[in-house]
Amino acid sequence: MTLNDEHLENEFREWLRQIPTAEARKAAEEEILSLFSAEPDEQHQWTEQDICEQVRKILRRYR
Repeated sequence: MTLNDEHLENEFREWLRQIPTAEARKAAEEEILSLFSAEPDEQHQWTEQDICEQVRKILRRYR
């Protein structure tokens, strides 16, 4: 499973709204997309749980 802009906005909209500034929100989105826009390698795939947990941890740093 991978993320794109649309999926990030749809799935994590409420979490993203909790970030206080637009600059921080954009930085968080860029960090998340850089990590999860592709699979880690050919033998491994991101699971929905992997993505949710890591997105939650990343967004916590920006609040």
